[in-house]
This record gives sequence, C-alpha cells and structure tokens, in this order.
Amino acid sequence: MGLDVNGIKLLLYAKSLGVDFSSIITIGRQSLILNQYDLILQLRNFGYQITENEVFDVFHKSGGYAENFLQYLGARVVHSVDYSDYEGATHLHDMNSFISDNLKGKFSLVIDGGSLEHIFNFPIAIKNCMEMVRLGGHYLGITPANNFMGHGFYQFSPELYFSVFSMDNGYELEKMIIFEDKRSTRYYLVKNPMELNKRVTLTNSISTYINVIAKKVKECEIFEKVPQQSDYVQIWNTHLIVNNNSSKLVRSGRRDNIIYNMLVNSIPTALKLYIVEKVVWLKRFKTPFNKTIYEQIRLFENK
Repeated sequence: MGLDVNGIKLLLYAKSLGVDFSSIITIGRQSLILNQYDLILQLRNFGYQITENEVFDVFHKSGGYAENFLQYLGARVVHSVDYSDYEGATHLHDMNSFISDNLKGKFSLVIDGGSLEHIFNFPIAIKNCMEMVRLGGHYLGITPANNFMGHGFYQFSPELYFSVFSMDNGYELEKMIIFEDKRSTRYYLVKNPMELNKRVTLTNSISTYINVIAKKVKECEIFEKVPQQSDYVQIWNTHLIVNNNSSKLVRSGRRDNIIYNMLVNSIPTALKLYIVEKVVWLKRFKTPFNKTIYEQIRLFENK
C-alpha cells in the first residue's frame, strides 16, 4: 500500500478542490513509493513552493511513510488502521468486521490507497470507511479496475462506487477519475451509468485504477437500502409497462434475432477469426476511453 506519482497527483488534486486534510485516517499505513525529485515536481506543479530540504524531511522524518507528506498538506492528525502491526499502524482492526463507535465520524478524510481490494468482506470494509468520515468530510479511494487479476480479491467497476456513494447512503460522489497505471498517463472523468442509461465499460490492455472523491452530506444508516445495478433497476421499474404494451415489439425482436443469427452463422469461422484479429489490431491505435463515457481532464494547470 503506497502512494506513487499518480497517487500523489490525485491527493494534490483533491486538496485543490477544497477537500479538508485536517484529520486523516488511512486504510493501511501508506508509504511513499516515488523519489524526492518526483515529489518536489508534483508539489510545484500544484503551486507549492517547497524546498529540497523540506522534501527531504517529508521523506525521512516518517521513515518513508506518508504521514509527514499529509501533515505538509495540512493534516493535524494522521492515523492508520490495519489488521497487523507489521507497519506500525495506529489502530489494529480487521476491516472484515465492523469498527468500534469511537472511530465513527472522527475524520475529515478517509484515504484508501489500495487496500479494500484485499479485504474479503468488502461491503463491511467500505461501510467502515464511510462511517469514519465526519459530516462534511470526504472519502478518497484509489482502487484497481481493469487488468489486476491476482493482485487482490477484487477488481472494481465504476458502477459499484456510483451505487455505494449515493444520497441513499448520505454521500455525494463529487469526482470519479479513471487512469491507466503508467507514468505519463491521461486522466478521465467517468460518467454515471444511471445518467447515461447504459453500462460504463472499458476494454483495454493496461492496468487501470479508479479514483473516487466522495463527500458525506448527511447522516443516515448506510446500506439500509441495498445498492442495485442501475440498468437492472430501470428494467425492473419498467417491467410492467413493457409487458402490457410490447407483445408486438417482442415478436419483431425475435425475428430480428433470428435474422441476425442466420447472417452470423453463415460467415465461415476462418473469416470471423480474421475479422476479429483485424479489429483488435486496429484498436491498438485508438483510445479505449469512449468520449460518450469518459471526459479527459487535467489535474493541474501549467504555471
């Protein structure tokens, strides 16, 4: 668990949006996994006039962990929670089980820098995170999406976080950013599948992260209403209307499916494989981030 160049950029971006860094708890103790030059460069990109001696202190006074960096950004309190004491976390707790009341509503910012995918009982773990945020505070998560098989128990879809950080659970999801795990990456805002009326998908070949910035706007019982996938909710809500008015549409749809299947089945297998191979080859030269779903953004402006 640690903050690389992209993780640092996203924290600085959240700070620039007005996220309160005064009281922080991290899920797992976060280390700094970048060099001093990269850290000073990113801070200066965001307008911080930091000296080399100050950056040296940020790295070494907390033994390579992120506490001093977070304090530089304004944190008066920096705690961490972990299953084991092997990295010196301030709170020992198995996030598979519910947190104690003394941690609820205590922090202006809860940071998951890549821990929740390793916790089997994800609904309990994310609820714990949400409950530790005080009213008006934020949850900030950097979590794996595509191409992380074997890294943890899970890879996450945007739909999950749009459903979790909803008004039903007392949260407003302010930003969801997706980016590929490379040094000179591009950042994209992700649109809500409920607003698009379609699934938010991505097919790419590079390890990809989702960054979530969500604000706690009211106190309520989290997951009192269990999240459901948005496109199924729409289908269920319109089911009776469709049943009452669409017998003709259903019949025509069946004819369309039959004709489509006949056309596809008439194509020789060798030709199908050739077409697929060419499509895959051509896609290498196109971004997988469809503009109807993803909007490219800059995290900072050049000074």
